[in-house]
Amino acid sequence: MSLKVLIRNAAVGVLMFGGVAAATQANLITNGTFDTDLSGWTINVLSGTSGVTFDNGTAHVGRPGTPGTVQFNQGFKLPTTSTAVEIAFDYQWQINKPQQTDFFSVFFGYFQLGNGFVSSLLVGESSEVADFGNTISFKSTVLVSDVDFSGGFNNAQIDFFLQETNPSAGTRVQLDNVSVNVVPAPATLALIGLGLAGLGWSRRKSA
Repeated sequence: MSLKVLIRNAAVGVLMFGGVAAATQANLITNGTFDTDLSGWTINVLSGTSGVTFDNGTAHVGRPGTPGTVQFNQGFKLPTTSTAVEIAFDYQWQINKPQQTDFFSVFFGYFQLGNGFVSSLLVGESSEVADFGNTISFKSTVLVSDVDFSGGFNNAQIDFFLQETNPSAGTRVQLDNVSVNVVPAPATLALIGLGLAGLGWSRRKSA
């Protein structure tokens, strides 16, 4: 078999397998695009009179001019075989930059065997450095291990917090396109390895 054909076959195999792996991904988040409402999400006003409202296919986290802290979250089931998740969402600071600092933070957490609930900070941003009026598209891969799924409960969660301190003029954060996807096992690496092994065999044979 020629070197060109071997490379082509290996590439086709990787693309086909990669397509299957990608197709098996499913967003673990319910209603992450907020098409018609905020169903599937939980709003917890931790202090003051803050809140979350639905607006034209997005979620508005916070209420400008109403000091307080709000938590906007959703729990979901993370497969025990998961080794990594890809988390993505769009957010935008809106209204005006306040005189006193407001703070936006995002956490991902899950139950881990032997350690209980463990969490990672994804975003920690103050209004002082925020880029008001421009949408930020966040995407990150977070490693997970020893996922606890005993009892079949929601064993993972994503949390959005906004802490507002301004009594007269403040901020809010617009949120959209929230997704959490299990990253497929790197089986494509095995195919690439087979292709490289085939290349080595071909070279030895021709030698």
